[in-house]
Amino acid sequence: MNKPKSIEEWKEIITTARESGLSDKDWCLANDVSINTFYYNVRRLRHHACEVPEPVAQNVSLQPKVVPLGISFYCCLDNHRKIHEACPALPPRKTA
Repeated sequence: MNKPKSIEEWKEIITTARESGLSDKDWCLANDVSINTFYYNVRRLRHHACEVPEPVAQNVSLQPKVVPLGISFYCCLDNHRKIHEACPALPPRKTA
């Protein structure tokens, strides 16, 4: 797609891409369209107040994932003690 396209043509191209189920990047790669040109024309259409479909979500969760590390408090204390014993240059440990 090297020749200049009209706004109407880009609206059709972007709508086709967004309704394909592919990400914008994947659709552009499959259809030999520069991703930069694609997004430039998305902005251009929005500037002209055209309705542009939103991109397809790519299995992205906005919820943070909590992963248990399985480290106990006592394990950390024991490792801390071993590190201080092995390296006398560290400042002395504070004891409670």
